[in-house]
Amino acid sequence: MKNGLVFIIMILALGAGFLVHALLVKNPAGEAGTMTPEILNEIITANASEVKDDGRVWEFQVSGVAMACIIDPNHDRMRIIAPILEADKLLEKHRKIMLESNYHNALDARYATSNGIVYSVFIHPFSSLDEKQLKSAMRQVSELAKTFGTTYSSGELSFGAQGTDL
Repeated sequence: MKNGLVFIIMILALGAGFLVHALLVKNPAGEAGTMTPEILNEIITANASEVKDDGRVWEFQVSGVAMACIIDPNHDRMRIIAPILEADKLLEKHRKIMLESNYHNALDARYATSNGIVYSVFIHPFSSLDEKQLKSAMRQVSELAKTFGTTYSSGELSFGAQGTDL
């Protein structure tokens, strides 16, 4: 019984130590759980061109692709979008390949339609976004927009089926 009590006390002490450490040590800027509009602005400005922002919407270019980042900190959501073409210009084969790409080639970015426009889009909780994820998302959205009609790929990675029947 005495050994069991000592074991429980050790576990409680270890747990308390982790809790104190978590309360005293703050995450550096850009790590999970710390994203703010100011940090987001710094990352976008450092990694994109022609940046314009109003504190909630950023318009910019990555590799020649016009895109926007829209945040809603109150609902902990963000999205990066790049318009590709008007949805009524989509052929049926494009729709099929876009859906397959969303599964195999798009990785974290996706093809989507809204208000009659086809977009390349990345959607994520805002507060847990980190710098590495944001940079990757900007690249993926740009590549997915650029490869529409050819490889339909975010350029990062491909799962499953290789090649697309265009």
